[in-house]
Amino acid sequence: MIKTLDRYFISLFFKKLLLLSVIFFSLSFTLTIFEEITFLSNSTTAFYLPFMLAIFDAPTTLIEIFPFIILIAAQLFYIDLIKKKRK
Repeated sequence: MIKTLDRYFISLFFKKLLLLSVIFFSLSFTLTIFEEITFLSNSTTAFYLPFMLAIFDAPTTLIEIFPFIILIAAQLFYIDLIKKKRK
């Protein structure tokens, strides 16, 4: 049985993890879309093709950097705990 304090710690960590995942996903998508647009600029492809390629490539990039996301989330989690302890 999960106690209230443990539930709070778990939810706080997963909030940080979700926030960082969304931030890194958006950064990965943005960088990939620019790369695909420059790569496909000389060809006559459909307008949506760079966006589709970026959508398919962004989760792969996110999975590759997920250990770093967990590390940063843990650091932000501890920083948040230290700040709340001082109050």
